[in-house]
Parts: sequence; structure tokens; C-alpha cells
Amino acid sequence: MDREQRVAYLKTHLKKGRFRHSLAVEEEAAKLAGRFGLDAERAARAGLIHDAAKNMSTDDQLAALQADGFVMDEFFALSPPLYHGPAGAYVARVRLGETDEEVLDAIRYHTVPCLNPRPLAVVLLIADMIEPDRDFPGVRQLREAAKADLEEAFLLAL
Repeated sequence: MDREQRVAYLKTHLKKGRFRHSLAVEEEAAKLAGRFGLDAERAARAGLIHDAAKNMSTDDQLAALQADGFVMDEFFALSPPLYHGPAGAYVARVRLGETDEEVLDAIRYHTVPCLNPRPLAVVLLIADMIEPDRDFPGVRQLREAAKADLEEAFLLAL
């Protein structure tokens, strides 16, 4: 599936604000990846589709997690707002044709990072937090850190 087809899918499955957010994260992820010597196209793909499951019902997200074999710990099970990360990896693979495991891992872990995340996952997590429409205490500092040091920005994001 190409970008245009993925965009068409997201337009029909995400609320307008979430769709705009996805486009902004796509752009931010590509910039971050380029800045730190990573594959900007892969980062852009991850950014575009990272919230593909965000507007699904909790029951549908749980069904996606089960279908994908995702194992929840006690903390995760009590946090439904986090489900859309791993559920999104399932949607990206099954409905959007994503086959790149690193892209899928970035999507899967953008809500709760895994131990020793791959650089693409770090880029996505940060891009999701610093896209231009984000406004929370500390975002300005996080944006500045993301200009110079990916690891520092990741630690600050956590």
C-alpha cells in the first residue's frame, strides 16, 4: 500500500484532529531521522500511521492486541489509553500493508517504550511529543533537546 492509500484509510478512520496530528508527526519524524542519520522515509511512514488505531473502541483495540499476540502486563492492562500503540502496529500490518518490523516496533512502542528501543522507535516517540501542535509544560525544552541529541531528548521525554 502506498502513501496515498494509507492517507485515504486514515482520513476515514481517524477524527480530523488526529489525522492532522498524524501528518504533523510524519513530517517531524522525517526531520528528526534525517538530522540523526536515520532513514527519513521509514520514519515518515511510522509517523503517518502511528495512531491508526487511536480512534478504535477499546474493545476493538483489545481484539487487535489479542489477534497480534500482544502480552499485557498488569500495568498495561489498567491503562486503556496506551492500547492504541500495539493495536496500531496490528492495524498497520493487517490493514495498511506495513511489513517493516522496525516500523511496526516503533508504532507498537510509541506509547510505552520497550527496553533498549531501536533508534526509529525513539524518533517516533519524540516526534509524537514535539510536533508543532503539542503544548504542554516542558515541550519547548524537549524540542530544543531534539535538535542536538536524540538520547538526551529521549531521556527528557521519558
